Amino acid sequence: MAISLAASNASGLRENFGTMTKPFHAGHAARCGVLSAWMARQGFTADPAIFDGKDSLLDTYRGEDGEPLSALAGRLGQPWEIVEPGIYVKRWPCCYSNHRAVGGLFELIDRYDIKADEVSEVAVGFLPGGDTALISRDPQTGLEGKFSIEYVAAATLLDRKLVLETFTDAMVRRPQAQQLARKVRRYRIEDAKLYSGISGYLDVAVVTPRGRFERRVDRVPGSPAWPMTEQDRVEKFMDCAARVLGAAGAERLLNLCRDCLSLSDIRELTRATLPAG
Repeated sequence: MAISLAASNASGLRENFGTMTKPFHAGHAARCGVLSAWMARQGFTADPAIFDGKDSLLDTYRGEDGEPLSALAGRLGQPWEIVEPGIYVKRWPCCYSNHRAVGGLFELIDRYDIKADEVSEVAVGFLPGGDTALISRDPQTGLEGKFSIEYVAAATLLDRKLVLETFTDAMVRRPQAQQLARKVRRYRIEDAKLYSGISGYLDVAVVTPRGRFERRVDRVPGSPAWPMTEQDRVEKFMDCAARVLGAAGAERLLNLCRDCLSLSDIRELTRATLPAG
């Protein structure tokens, strides 16, 4: 396993989309951060000047044309990314490159009461680079489904929600989803620049016997420009926590989190994260 992980790391991040290695990277990075902090607290030693000087981290990796530490440090906090562009929170448990299309679809569904069985086509227009991460056009597993606008659009129309259960193998392979996913068409919006899944804009249209319903989406769900509502946050929390704690346990934890500043003993909050029994 260690060899395969190393090989997949070397092959580049994009090739890992739709595999177990992609979420492992994020989890392993978080684990390493926690472990490093714990080791430092226990007295684990390292070079105190690891970021500057000869043979330092930056000296090793930046190359001959890299910037010196003084230049990088001079820009630190100007501005902090937590302020500009601000925090982006993923509303749904799939690749962020899907989210603008999903947000646009939900708005069209709400406004025109679009039903999945009346849809003859869904067209999603991406600027260059906007769908680079969406590598699965005919997904057959839950992991592949997370990186497929074809499946994600189909599931949005079928279920009118996207939750963790949406991205199981069984849900991706259900005949209704497979059939509707084949009606989802991507097309390229010509532009000289290169964009990402959260920059620029995209166009989404749904074609039915009642007409063609479309809109341009130039903001990202979960961004400062399109923040999650209180209901959105609660629904996401309950979808995640209730799977471990049950509905009642998740509700109790949510209420404790809301009131955490007034708790007399923080251990009450930590105990609430543990499954009953």
